[in-house]
Amino acid sequence: MASHSEHVRYTVRSSDVLADMRINVCKEGSDVVVWYKERFLAEDEIIEHVVENATSTIHWTIHRPNRGWYIRIRSPTFPPGVYISLAALPKSSPYHSDAALTFACRTSTPSLIPPSLPHLVSAQSSRRSTDSDATLTDGQQRDSVTVHSYPPTPPTTGLPPRIAISTADIEAKLHKLSDSTSSSSSSKSPQVTPNTSPNPGGTLSPTAALLRPQSQLISSSQITHFLVSPHAQPPPTVTVVPKSLFTRLTDALKSHAPARSSFSFNMCAVPPPHRCTPTSPVIGATSPNLPAPNPHLHPLVTFHDTTPVWTVRTTTGLLDVDEVAIRALGVDLSFYVAVALTYLEFLEEREGYLAAAAD
Repeated sequence: MASHSEHVRYTVRSSDVLADMRINVCKEGSDVVVWYKERFLAEDEIIEHVVENATSTIHWTIHRPNRGWYIRIRSPTFPPGVYISLAALPKSSPYHSDAALTFACRTSTPSLIPPSLPHLVSAQSSRRSTDSDATLTDGQQRDSVTVHSYPPTPPTTGLPPRIAISTADIEAKLHKLSDSTSSSSSSKSPQVTPNTSPNPGGTLSPTAALLRPQSQLISSSQITHFLVSPHAQPPPTVTVVPKSLFTRLTDALKSHAPARSSFSFNMCAVPPPHRCTPTSPVIGATSPNLPAPNPHLHPLVTFHDTTPVWTVRTTTGLLDVDEVAIRALGVDLSFYVAVALTYLEFLEEREGYLAAAAD
């Protein structure tokens, strides 16, 4: 099956004002801000707001403690105490890499997953360490209740068209069924009514049976695990050419420049394992008798760090978004932007996170 993608790029740029630690996200080639993130200090937490600039609406809030370590993302419409956690990926996972984080949330069941994987991770699966309170509810309600204030929107492609049925059509159909039932009861030999089939439930009318598969298809969803990890950019090709005096001076300055790590990274959806048992560990774990899955994942979001070397407390970069793949998951794009900005800050302040986690 051929894969289709539609990549859209956004520029990420931090402001010069250090008071609010604001980061603006604009469409590439435009200065119009689509979203921005700004920081506030609470009594016990550092809270950041991801705001849609056009409507000044807070879409997501990011929470970190003043002491200790955790990263939690919330929607203002979530119930109290409900959030999505970003957690460190264990070394036992085949997707493990330095500074990799993982999170889980409810999404639509994407049609791009092959039908050979029918055991998609669902709400009926046992809770794992990467599941967050935002994806599951307490008790038996975890099997049937979605606590997201933004239920994943199913993709419009691939769905069968709705059948418009008027009241007159329903009455005519019921009248026809009533006539055929009366004639069959008066006859001595059993008759089979064309275009009808036994109702296995015994309670659904033909109209309800016709509409039921559509409603089941629309409500299809799953718990999807995601991986966010640093993106290793290939080293540039070095060609040996004669150097001028100016080039040698520039190289000397670069060799004495302060070392700066690249903060480029990828965000990927982790496919469900081939076998899923209640005792399975976190994502990526497999049975000893099964080969490890291919660690290559398709990135939904890629951040390319373009920050100059000689800058301090300033970030610039490009956010490359696969909008088709994200649209298939049914969760608003602003959520992935919020996660990307959160992970970017994690990479920038990673030493502080490690020190806080050690306390």
